[in-house]
Amino acid sequence: MMKGKSKEEKAEAGLHIVRYAQRHGNKEEARQFGCSKNTVKLLRRRFEAEGMSGLNDKRDVPGNLPHKTPEAMEPYMVDWGRKVPCTRRSDKKDP
Repeated sequence: MMKGKSKEEKAEAGLHIVRYAQRHGNKEEARQFGCSKNTVKLLRRRFEAEGMSGLNDKRDVPGNLPHKTPEAMEPYMVDWGRKVPCTRRSDKKDP
């Protein structure tokens, strides 16, 4: 919804959007605040079902990143990158 804002600020903004939409309608609210009608509908549905907690971000963020190199392996990989001549490092100068 809003990058760089705290959870409380995002929830307050969501509440403001919901209250405005309840008075003026979803389409008018979307125009006024520059968001989609679907976002307004989603926020209103969540607010009606769950109250303020429904306005919190509900993104599915994984607890781990399976494609990321484990921290224990990083020193080994960096060392290996320095030893293998075919790898290109950005801090090396071309001859």
